[in-house]
Amino acid sequence: VLDLACGFGHLAHHLAERPDPRAVAGVDRNFFQLWVGRRYVAPQQSFVCADRVDALPFDDDAFSASICSDAFHYFDRQQESLDELRRVAVADTVMLDRLGPTG
Repeated sequence: VLDLACGFGHLAHHLAERPDPRAVAGVDRNFFQLWVGRRYVAPQQSFVCADRVDALPFDDDAFSASICSDAFHYFDRQQESLDELRRVAVADTVMLDRLGPTG
């Protein structure tokens, strides 16, 4: 599972600790949050530092699903970002949470 704008990796942690664990690649532009996530929150998961949400560094269909929780509304290029989330997920499987305004 790809977790875009993963922050400290709380979703990666929960997906790893469930009875049927899932491998997660967390992507964020904040290196410190990724470092904490990899070191303390979800050390069994993978984390990638990337600044462009509209050009993800993964092959087509690399993940079974893509998620973006509580951050999509911050992206400047939302359509391009959604296109990328679809591109890297098998069968365009994407889950978005909180799409409303930032205010």
